Amino acid sequence: MSSDAQSGVRGEYERGVTAGAIETRLADHDRHFSAINGHLADIAQTLTQVELDLQRLADQAVSQAASAASTAAALHADGESRLRESDRRWTPVQRVAVILSLLVAAVALYAALRGVR
Repeated sequence: MSSDAQSGVRGEYERGVTAGAIETRLADHDRHFSAINGHLADIAQTLTQVELDLQRLADQAVSQAASAASTAAALHADGESRLRESDRRWTPVQRVAVILSLLVAAVALYAALRGVR
């Protein structure tokens, strides 16, 4: 073969080797991108689950806050009604009457016990 023919064959060989190396690198890149895409899909799924969990927690917090507010209001109303009712049961006149009745009963019991001896 002539030197031009040999250099042409050698040039084609080198271009083929280079093309093969490029094809190999591209195939490696394709596999790498596929792996990255798989990881991104996993991350997106996990993120979606985290968002759902966060929304669920927010809903529970709102529900608990509403429940706590209504419970506090009910307890306050119950306390107020107990105060009003206790005031209704024992007016100052009734308290004085009970105290006088107890004193009269104590004096009568004392007199009865003293007279028994």
